[in-house]
Amino acid sequence: MRNWQAQLLRISTAIVVGTGIIYFVMKDLLTTNDPFAIINHPWQPLFQKLHLLSGPLMIYAVGIYTLSHVIPHLKSRRPLGRLTGVVLCTLTLLMALSGYLIQMISSETWLSRVAIAHIGISFGFTLLFGIHLWLTLDERRSRQQQRLAQIKHLRPAAELCPISPPPSRSDPIR
Repeated sequence: MRNWQAQLLRISTAIVVGTGIIYFVMKDLLTTNDPFAIINHPWQPLFQKLHLLSGPLMIYAVGIYTLSHVIPHLKSRRPLGRLTGVVLCTLTLLMALSGYLIQMISSETWLSRVAIAHIGISFGFTLLFGIHLWLTLDERRSRQQQRLAQIKHLRPAAELCPISPPPSRSDPIR
């Protein structure tokens, strides 16, 4: 697994979670005095679109991460983070499915049910993602220290290919 893959997953997850929280607050917690208002805040459509557009980026990151992290960890049978990782994979599938259904359902009753499920699943995912990162922090730190130790044993590039300084000029350039 490469560092950029982990960073892509963390950043895309942070964007999806952040836009989702802001959109939820604007849509469900804010109220307006205007009885004819369709939205509760002028930025509500913007954050809805940002949330919808960042979702596929997160799904893409999850796909990359599944190939480079999840499958190798499942094959190695490592106990650290296994339970939270498997539950995270399940929650990710449910979160993506419920997000897709929110866009497809037209019945108000089913739409509100699926939206509540999406919010609950997303909350559980966010909480568990943080716990998973915290549980595996020591393992990530030890791997980073091993990489740094390997780098220290490498010879500096100056020793491998010495470069002589340019010749000095006796007269100044005018």
